Amino acid sequence: MTPGFGHRVYVGPDPRYELLITEVAQLDAELVRRVEGLCIEVARRQSRYPNVDLALAALTVAVDADPDCGEVLFTLARTIGLAAHAIEEYPHRLRLRMRALTSHP
Repeated sequence: MTPGFGHRVYVGPDPRYELLITEVAQLDAELVRRVEGLCIEVARRQSRYPNVDLALAALTVAVDADPDCGEVLFTLARTIGLAAHAIEEYPHRLRLRMRALTSHP
């Protein structure tokens, strides 16, 4: 599998990729054109959609950030997202995103 493509929960396009790559395009349109070319080639050869990791890599390049920046941003976003889910679920004692529970073997 090519890094930056495919996802266990999102069997189709990763909506996080779409949102972030749109913002990256405002910073570096040429970079995003090259990324989209890569996406076309991977789709043709492997039938995989880009995921948020690819968009984070593009953002890291676009802003000339430290190469570890993408991992830090992903971890921060994941932590904030988990906290938000916990706050939402706590009064109901339910799990959101049930599909995530059933998508793993």
